[in-house]
Amino acid sequence: MSIPALGKERRSTSSPKARRCVSEAKENVHHAESQVRIDIEKGVRKLNRTQDELDAARRAVKAGTEMARIVGEQVHTSTANTSALRDAEAKAAEAEAQLFDAEKDRVIAQAELERTLGRE
Repeated sequence: MSIPALGKERRSTSSPKARRCVSEAKENVHHAESQVRIDIEKGVRKLNRTQDELDAARRAVKAGTEMARIVGEQVHTSTANTSALRDAEAKAAEAEAQLFDAEKDRVIAQAELERTLGRE
């Protein structure tokens, strides 16, 4: 008996088990690919959401700064009191804090997506 014949016999006796293993491996690969695709889609949605939040926070800072400027002018012309100015300044500072949080969330979402894509 030649070596190729031995190899052929061996393959034929283990063929059902080998086919089962190959089938399971293909199924596992398909499942892993599906999970990676889902994780990437989730990461992209999160990144887009955090970008929208960042844009909104930037607009809020701009609006808060403008409001503080307007109230400051009103205090200067005695049409508003300093309490209103402090309130406007506090709201502007709160908007800046929210902007900082939005920037942090955006950076984290970007890093998580890059990790999912394997670009650490």
